[in-house]
Amino acid sequence: MPSQVGGRKWLQGLQAALQNFLKGYPAIVQQLHSTDEDGSDTSHPKAKELLEFLLQADMVKFVHFLVDVINVLSILSRVGKNRNSSIADVFATVASTLEMLSIYQTRPGPKERRVNSVTHFHGYCLEGKGNISDVRNTVLTHLIQRLRGCFRDASQDVVKATMIGSFKLWPTQINQEFGEKEVSVLTAHYEPVLEAANVHIDELDTEWSMLKSEIYARFQNIRTLTWDFVNSVYLHKYPNILTLVDLLLTLPASSAETGRGFSHMQRTKSQMHAKIKADGMTDLLIIQLNSPDINNFDPRKAIHLWNRRTPSSTGDTRPNSDCSSNSESHYESD
Repeated sequence: MPSQVGGRKWLQGLQAALQNFLKGYPAIVQQLHSTDEDGSDTSHPKAKELLEFLLQADMVKFVHFLVDVINVLSILSRVGKNRNSSIADVFATVASTLEMLSIYQTRPGPKERRVNSVTHFHGYCLEGKGNISDVRNTVLTHLIQRLRGCFRDASQDVVKATMIGSFKLWPTQINQEFGEKEVSVLTAHYEPVLEAANVHIDELDTEWSMLKSEIYARFQNIRTLTWDFVNSVYLHKYPNILTLVDLLLTLPASSAETGRGFSHMQRTKSQMHAKIKADGMTDLLIIQLNSPDINNFDPRKAIHLWNRRTPSSTGDTRPNSDCSSNSESHYESD
């Protein structure tokens, strides 16, 4: 089992602990049986007490209930930590999470149903009635209340309207009315910001309809598109609506990206022996947080730039042009 289930990754730690416990249940019970039968072991009273606890039907059902709940929460956590998730993605996942937890209030989840009426678990006889209805309702009631408060400081209509900023939430087939209400809500809410950015408010509705029509007519799989690509293709035609979309994409979906920023800062300061100045730290963090994934990085441009550098202070006066041309011809031959 994990050494701890606290910290920033407590959800994954608790999930792993419960899964390992259920897989190792026979071995754990067998070990406690052996300890209990060994009269020379001074700790056998504690082993006996723990063994009696593990053989309770309500304990086994409660563990399975927790696995069901944590499996649902893990999906929400994964979406929130994904840097490509928009606020609309998180909001939609919160809604589906609340729906699933509400269902679990009225009936057991898939894991709990497997042990709902069993009297034996892994060959061991369970004791007690195993009724956890009250406990289940208490846990889920408080959890649902917490999740419903996630967006309590924001306008629900505005948060729902941000769905137009996520292609994953677009309908697979064109719907002429899709997004019209959302654009109106967002325009009214962010009107001062849009006007300050020189956006023509009166053109937003028209540009939205035309952009939507062109996207559906040109691309087969809408949900694989990215706004970076759409901007590169249509920014010159529909600058106003794409500015509104850019505004939506700047809204923070969770605190995960902030946490990554602080982690990068701590590692950078440690590597620099805490002597780096604020401006230098800002530049390094901008590079680290906005650079493409290392798997997509092509180092050849950087290598060519390095080969074209001026002679170093070490006295290396060899011409760089030869090195650069050799390197370039080598890569071209590859």
